[in-house]
Amino acid sequence: MIKKDAKINIQIGAGFIEKLNLIALNISKKITEEDIKRYQGLAASLKPNEMFEEDWMNDITTLSMLFANIQEEAEKQGFTYEKDFDEFTNELNKGVDSLLPQSPEQPE
Repeated sequence: MIKKDAKINIQIGAGFIEKLNLIALNISKKITEEDIKRYQGLAASLKPNEMFEEDWMNDITTLSMLFANIQEEAEKQGFTYEKDFDEFTNELNKGVDSLLPQSPEQPE
C-alpha cells in the first residue's frame, strides 16, 4: 500500500500519456452537454477530498488532476510545445480508430 500523504516522483513516457489522452477522449464521447453543466455545478460545490456520486465524474476529475501535474512538470523540463486543439483531437481520434479491431477485407 502507498501512504496517503506520499508524493511519488515518476517518469512518464509520451506513449503512456497518449494512452491516457485516449482514455479521456473515450470518456468524453459518452458525456453530453447537460452532463458537463451538471458536473461543473457539482464540482463548484464539492468539498476537498469529497467524491462525486457518479463514477465518470470522479474519473474525469482524477484524469484532469493527473494531466495538470504532468503538464506542469513537462513545462518545467522544457518538454512542451503548442498545437491546435482540433488537430490534437483529430490525431487522438485516429489513435482510437487504430486501436479498434479492423474487419477483414471481403473478397469481391
